[in-house]
Amino acid sequence: MNKRVDKIRSLSIAKRVFCFALLALSSSFLTLSAGNKIDSLRNVLKTEKEDTNKFNTLIALTRKVDQADNFDTALIYVTQALTLAQNLDFKKGIAKAYDVTGSIYAHKDNYPKAIENEEKALAIYQELNSKNSIASEYNHLGTAYWNMGNYPKSLEYDLKALEIYKQTGNKYGIASSYGGIGVIYEEQGSDSMALDCYTKALAINRELDDKDAIAGNYGNMGNVYEDMGNLGNALAYDYKALEMQQKLGNKRSIARNYGNMGNIYEDMGNYTQALDFEFKALDIDTKIGYKRGTSSKMVTIGSIYTRLKKFDLAKLYLDSSLHVAQRINESEYIKNAYGELAELAEVSGDFKNGLKTYKTYIAYRDSLVNRANTKKIVQSEMNFEFQQKQAAEQAEQDKKEAVAAQERNKQKIIRDAFIGGFILMFALAFFIFRGYRQKQSANKIISGQKLLVEKKQKEIVDSLHYAQKIQKALLASDELLLKILPEYFVLYKPKDIVSGDFYWATLKGDRFYLAVCDSTGHGVPGAFMSLLNISFLNEAITERNITEPHEVFNHTRKKLIENVSQEGGQDGMDGVLISLPVNGKGYGHMVYTGAYNTSIIIRDGVMIELNADKMPVGASPKQTESFTLQSFELRKGDVVYAFTDGYADQFGGVKGKKFKYRQLEEKLLAMSSLKMEEQKKLLEETLENWQGGLEQVDDILIMGIRI
Repeated sequence: MNKRVDKIRSLSIAKRVFCFALLALSSSFLTLSAGNKIDSLRNVLKTEKEDTNKFNTLIALTRKVDQADNFDTALIYVTQALTLAQNLDFKKGIAKAYDVTGSIYAHKDNYPKAIENEEKALAIYQELNSKNSIASEYNHLGTAYWNMGNYPKSLEYDLKALEIYKQTGNKYGIASSYGGIGVIYEEQGSDSMALDCYTKALAINRELDDKDAIAGNYGNMGNVYEDMGNLGNALAYDYKALEMQQKLGNKRSIARNYGNMGNIYEDMGNYTQALDFEFKALDIDTKIGYKRGTSSKMVTIGSIYTRLKKFDLAKLYLDSSLHVAQRINESEYIKNAYGELAELAEVSGDFKNGLKTYKTYIAYRDSLVNRANTKKIVQSEMNFEFQQKQAAEQAEQDKKEAVAAQERNKQKIIRDAFIGGFILMFALAFFIFRGYRQKQSANKIISGQKLLVEKKQKEIVDSLHYAQKIQKALLASDELLLKILPEYFVLYKPKDIVSGDFYWATLKGDRFYLAVCDSTGHGVPGAFMSLLNISFLNEAITERNITEPHEVFNHTRKKLIENVSQEGGQDGMDGVLISLPVNGKGYGHMVYTGAYNTSIIIRDGVMIELNADKMPVGASPKQTESFTLQSFELRKGDVVYAFTDGYADQFGGVKGKKFKYRQLEEKLLAMSSLKMEEQKKLLEETLENWQGGLEQVDDILIMGIRI
C-alpha cells in the first residue's frame, strides 16, 4: 500500500479525480451478488403458499433489501410479512415483523418509530414469556435510546437484558449486553468502567470462541485506550482486531480498524504510516459503498496532507469528504470537513475563503454542541436522581437501625433490671447505672446518624447549586441584553434553586429574539424541561433558520412531542417569543407569538394587552393547529412586560389569597414611568410584603423593557 500512496501523490488533480470515479464504479459491481440474492428470493416468493414459509421468505427478503439501503422497499416487504403473520395468527411472526420494522427505522435514523415497533414486539414476547427474545428486544431498545442520546434509558434496558440473559444462562446475550453497556460508559467518558465491561465481554466471547465478537471487543478496547491517551495499548488492540477481521473477511470492520490505526499514527506524528492505513481503509469503504466511512477517511487524509503542506491534495480530499457528507446529510462529518478546510485555508494563506469556511464550521459546531449539551443534561439528571435516591434510602435505613438499636437496648435494660430485683439491691443499682451508660451510647449513635443525614442533605443541595450554574449559563446573558436593549430589568426567583421558568435570547441576521417562558413543573424536573425547551428554540432559529416566531413555536412543539410526550405526557411550556429589529434604536416593527402567556405594553399611561393562543407549546388537543403570528408597531418610550404565572399565583395578603393578574397589571401600569431598576425593586418589595411568611408556590419571572 505504500506504493499506492506514492502513486496517488504523483498524479495530477484531474487524474486523482478519475481514480475516485473508478473506485466508486467498482462498488456498483460488488452489489451484483446481493442483487442476485434479492432476485432469487423474489422468485421463490412467487410460488409459495400463504403460510409460515412465505413469511420467513418475506423476512429474509426484507433483510437483504434493508442491507442494500433500500429502506422504503424493505418497509413494503416487512409490512406484507406482518399482514401475513396477523392473518395466520402467528404471534412469533408478528413480533418478528415488528422487530425487523424497528430495525429498518433505526437504519433510517427514525429512532422514535424504531422504539414504537420494538415495544410492540416486546409486548408480544412478554405475552409468550419468551425470555431470550424479551432480552433481545431490551438490547434493541437500549441501542435506539443510545442513538437518541438518552443514556439513562439505554443503560436501563441493557441492564434488564443482562439480568435475563444471566437467568437463562445465555452467554452470547451476556457478552452482547456487556458490550452495549461498555459503549454507554465509553460515550460518557467513564473509561475504566467501559474497559471493565469490554473485558468481561471478551472473556465470555473467548470461552464461546466467537471470533467476530472477540475482534469487536479488541477494537472497542483500542478505542478506550486511545481516549485515555495510551496509544501503545490502543495500537496493540487494533492490530489484534485487524488480524482477526482479516481472517473473517469483515470488510467494513477491516476498514474501521485501518482507520483507527491511521488516527493513532497521526496522533503519534507518523504521517507516512497514518496515510498508509487511511488509504487502505478508504479503498475498502469506497468499494463496499460505505459513505460515512468514505467521508471520515477522506477528511483524515486531507488533514494529514495539510500538515505535510501538500495543499492541492488536501483540498481534493477535503472537498470530496464534504461532498459525500452533504449527500448523506451527516452534520458531524460536514462539521469535520469544514473545520479541516478552514485549517487548510489558514495554513495555505487563503484568508478570504478561510473566514467564510470557518464561519460555516462554527455554525455546524454550535449546532452539534447544543445537541451534546442536551445529552450532558440528561446524564446530569440521571446522576442527580441516583444520588438523591441513594441518600434517601441510606438515611431511612440509618434511622431504622438507630431505632432498632435503641429498642434492643431498652429491652436489655428492662431484662437486666428485672433479674437484678430478684438478686440484690446492690446489683439493681449496678444494672441501673449500666443502663444509664448504655442509653448515653444510644443517644450518641442517634446523634451520629442525624449528622450523616444532614451531610447527605448538604450533598443534594450542593448538586442543585451546580445544576443552577449549568442553567444560568444557558439563560440570556447580560452582555447580549445590554447590547440590544436600551433599558430593561429581569425579576427571576426560582422556587427550588433551579427553575422551570427561563428567559432566553439570540441574534439572527438583523433580528433579535427574546423568549420568556414557563416550562412544565419546577425544581429539577422543571429545570430539565427548560433546558430542553431552550435547546429546541435554539435549534429552530440558529440551525433550521426559522425566522417567524410562530413557526419557531411550531417546531419546538413538534420536537417536544417527538422526544418527550410519546407516553401520553403533556410536558412543554407556556410563554411568549418576541422578535425585534436590530436598528440601534430598539424600536420598530415587533412580531411575536404567545402560548397562553399574555404580555402587555404600556404607552403614555395606557395599558395594551397583547393576544396569545390558548394552547401550550407541547402536546394538547390543539397540537395540529399552528400558532398565530402577531405584530405591533413600537414607539420610543413604550414599556413591554413579559411574565409567567408565578407572581400572579403567589398566595399572601391578609386572607392568604392569590395576588392575581389584574393586581399585577395595575402595579406595572402604576410604576411604568419609573427607572427599570426601581421597578424591579418595587416588585420585589411588593411580593415580599404580600407573601409574608407563606412559602413561594411557583417559579417567578417578570421581564420589563423600555423601548
